[in-house]
Amino acid sequence: MRINNIHLNNIPPQISEPGQKAEFKGINNSQPKGITDFVNELLSWRQNEKLESRKCPRWDMSRIPLKYFISNSDESDRFLSDFMDAAQSSFLPWSRASAGLIRFERVFNEDLSDIAIDWTDTTTPGRNFESGHADLKVLNNKIEKAKIKIVISPLIDNLASSKQRIERVRRTSLHEIGHALGLNHSENRKDMMYYRGINNNRLSSNDIKRLADLYQSLKPDIIKY
Repeated sequence: MRINNIHLNNIPPQISEPGQKAEFKGINNSQPKGITDFVNELLSWRQNEKLESRKCPRWDMSRIPLKYFISNSDESDRFLSDFMDAAQSSFLPWSRASAGLIRFERVFNEDLSDIAIDWTDTTTPGRNFESGHADLKVLNNKIEKAKIKIVISPLIDNLASSKQRIERVRRTSLHEIGHALGLNHSENRKDMMYYRGINNNRLSSNDIKRLADLYQSLKPDIIKY
């Protein structure tokens, strides 16, 4: 995975792995062509991840507290005001996971932010099942800026209630903030940073360990797993 162009691949809940219950509903099972396209996309994505570097950038600790900005969207009738609170609530778990080493401060001017969250009605071409993605600006393996896009109404929300959609935004934000901190995808299905992390509702012990490895290890610029 390219750390400067990370995408959250949200898999339709109907394709659950053994023993894993889908959290959200919304994809019409009567669309076999869409499912086939999705499987092909997934296989290609996973192969690309295996071929790319596992080197992760991180923020310079002199930048702490990281300033974040959350935009308000009034251009889509599918946008819920509660989405903003859901996104904001997703920063605290990462701060707690770092034992306070990483702190965040909300600002109301995007130009002053380190991490900016915005909303979109469109998905990245070729990633029809995503519900968000993060793009990082990196210089000398240090993160300079992170921009997160949350999809307002992805396919996964097709039949979801307002409450389920708000929860989906929270989980998407939690996953994407992990990318914004420098973590790439995990191979552990219980992790929030798993490529299907949206099916989990909180950070795992492995998510916390990986964050600590990235920001507290003797070689903090590199994390391998």
